[in-house]
This record gives sequence, C-alpha cells and structure tokens, in this order.
Amino acid sequence: MANREDFRQKFRELDAVVNQGNKKEKMQIVTNEKMINSKTIHMNLEDHTIGNLMRMHLLKNKEVKFAGYKVPHPLEPKLELKVQTVKDNTNQILIDTLDTIMRQVETIQDSFLQQVRQWEN
Repeated sequence: MANREDFRQKFRELDAVVNQGNKKEKMQIVTNEKMINSKTIHMNLEDHTIGNLMRMHLLKNKEVKFAGYKVPHPLEPKLELKVQTVKDNTNQILIDTLDTIMRQVETIQDSFLQQVRQWEN
C-alpha cells in the first residue's frame, strides 16, 4: 500500500509531464468588454469540481450578480468561470472566495486527521 508521500511524488511527476507539453499559464483573468464589472477566469487543468465549488461560493456573496462556469469540451482539461459583481471589486471577491474555500478545506482536513488519529488509538 502506498503512503501519502508516494502519492504526492506521483502527482508532482504527473504535473511536470503535463507542464512540459503545456506552456500555458495555469490561470488567466480577462476583463469582459460586454458586461460591466465582470471577469472571465480561464483555468487550465481544471474541471467541474472546482468550477461548481467556485460558482456556489461566489453566489453566496451579495455583491455577486452572476457566477457561472463551463467546460468548453469534455476532452479538454479547461474551465471558464464568469463572474459579474455589483461594484468594480471582482478581483477582491475572487480572492476572498478562494480564501474561504481554502479555510474550509483545511478545516475538513484537520477534522479528518483527528478522526484518523482517534481510530488508530
């Protein structure tokens, strides 16, 4: 059975292989000309998991008018997230949303590790 560090090493190797052939940036933020106070975030190597998570958390914010995402093609690991806000603070709202998600993931991870330790004892 492989341990956590073995998996991390495999993911690093896979990431290095993918990045050799793909010199694109991981994420690109574009201001939309057609909608006021809106941005489109192009994320490479992402799918519905992060798209739906971001959309759900963005829509909880009262300053967000619209949040939606799409995966242009099922065989392409690419995600487009569109966000429109009430004020011109879209970047800050995106940063706050990502911070919230990271805090929640850390809480879940801590709780999981605590349960594992209890189970092992």
